[in-house]
Amino acid sequence: MIIENPIKTKRIRKSKFTEKRTPYKKYLYAKWTWSDIFTEIENTKNTLKNISKKYNINYDTLRHKYGNYKNNKIKNINDENRGGSNKKITDLEEKELYEHIKKNYIDNDGILNNNIIKEIVKERFIDKKIEVSDWWISNFKKRWYLSTQKAKPSKIATKIPTESEQKMFLEECNEYKLKTKPKFFF
Repeated sequence: MIIENPIKTKRIRKSKFTEKRTPYKKYLYAKWTWSDIFTEIENTKNTLKNISKKYNINYDTLRHKYGNYKNNKIKNINDENRGGSNKKITDLEEKELYEHIKKNYIDNDGILNNNIIKEIVKERFIDKKIEVSDWWISNFKKRWYLSTQKAKPSKIATKIPTESEQKMFLEECNEYKLKTKPKFFF
């Protein structure tokens, strides 16, 4: 007697897009269009609540879209512009900013901190009048793998001695050399 294991079938559920839908992201796949709904609102005496229940559209979404439609704020009603960019500085401009910082500051071993980056942005984008925050700068540095340090005073001498000071120093050294043993001078 042979016992066979049952064959396992994998069912892939096909998503059905009904005429009524609740989540906002599914409005793109609905059988109706926004223009059809707005003409229905204008031609019938139905209220927004009745139409939102009829098509299962979120009431606030319908009210917002219809308000924008009435005020001519939307160019094409049926297009969705969700996920658009509201960046003040585009990706290409950010790349140019990074290359400018790299060329003029990093490659030249210059000082770079958040305030300097703010000033660079103001200079490069005068026409846009951009005010960047510390939050934007820290995210910019993360995106482009930059790091900055606080500007600290250096312990390296910044004053170059004059010739007379150098002569005086050499004379003092010679005096001490005569007073001490030669093994302490090299």
